[in-house]
Amino acid sequence: KREGVSKTPDFMYKARTNCLGCHVELKTTDKGQQILQASARTCVRCHTKDHQKMLKDWKIELDKEIKYAQEVEQKVLAKIKTKFSGPTPVEVMQKVQEGRESMNIVLYGNGVHNKKYSMMLLDVAITSFEDLIDFLEKDQQKQ
Repeated sequence: KREGVSKTPDFMYKARTNCLGCHVELKTTDKGQQILQASARTCVRCHTKDHQKMLKDWKIELDKEIKYAQEVEQKVLAKIKTKFSGPTPVEVMQKVQEGRESMNIVLYGNGVHNKKYSMMLLDVAITSFEDLIDFLEKDQQKQ
């Protein structure tokens, strides 16, 4: 659970399904390691064939939102760079780090494992970056 984000267990967790409920296809990685991987076919095993495209749709939606969060992060970093010629205040960098941490949970945790919570985390990251941009712009207008 991340501060500022409601606890949102995934539907599969609520249905008492663990990793092996979805990760059932044996795959060999480039390094020769065998892993169990989930795929769209896995969804169809328990649901309808309409669920075949669900995983792909989720990945597309999450990728789009991650890309947007990264763009907003770059905007805030550019604002910081133009605002401060010397060291950036600790409070500003803490706010950037908070946004990054929320975004990184989705990036490195594979957001499809809990799409709803992942979207909420990305929203928190984007809001954090946007709030910081607003703060920096308002502070700039005062000078």
